[in-house]
Amino acid sequence: MVPFSLAEEEILLNINISCLVPVAAVVLIWAVVWSITGPECLPGGNLFGILCLYFFAVIGGKIFGLIKIGTLPPLPALLGMLLAGFLIRNTPFVSDIIQINLRWSAALRNIALSIILTRAGLGLDPKVCSCGIAIYQKST
Repeated sequence: MVPFSLAEEEILLNINISCLVPVAAVVLIWAVVWSITGPECLPGGNLFGILCLYFFAVIGGKIFGLIKIGTLPPLPALLGMLLAGFLIRNTPFVSDIIQINLRWSAALRNIALSIILTRAGLGLDPKVCSCGIAIYQKST
């Protein structure tokens, strides 16, 4: 067996640590939520489904952000997140384990829409908006 050089061992150690930290964070988040909520965070519960959906969406977004096609800009991460949700909902075995109640799903969609509209509103230029309002008031 050929021993690794010191530089190679440091690279392998950094790779192992960089992979281990996110996995440990996911496990710790799940353990904390499970200790608080009990069976709701086990497979088939709403919180388990939401956590899985979130983590798969983040992973899908990162993967789609890495895809580059020729001279085109990288694909938006939102496509990967949408694909992750589509696959979770339509894959037979996975959709049996990851279930989210319709009331929870509707509430989360409304929250997401509110956040999107708020961020869009905060991104508007106040000078342009006030100019448009002044023109509207002069014409009436």
